[in-house]
Amino acid sequence: SLAQVAIGTETDGSIVCPAGMNAVVGLKPSLGTVSQAGVVPISAEQDTAGPMARNVIDTALTLSVIGGAATTPDLAEAAARPGSLRG
Repeated sequence: SLAQVAIGTETDGSIVCPAGMNAVVGLKPSLGTVSQAGVVPISAEQDTAGPMARNVIDTALTLSVIGGAATTPDLAEAAARPGSLRG
């Protein structure tokens, strides 16, 4: 095996699909859980970084390290407000 843990970015399956195909645990956190700093967005309202690891414990530990790191407002804040969707 190459790594104990890894960080991936996901818009629509880029963490959970590879994790499932490789028998590891992948987690796409809710928007705003992990800072979007450094993530090149395909869809800023969906993109998020998340952990992949060999087991649930390592995945949870990695999320506890990367989660809550946002120091500037993310687009997720606006997306989460009631009435912010139009159309």
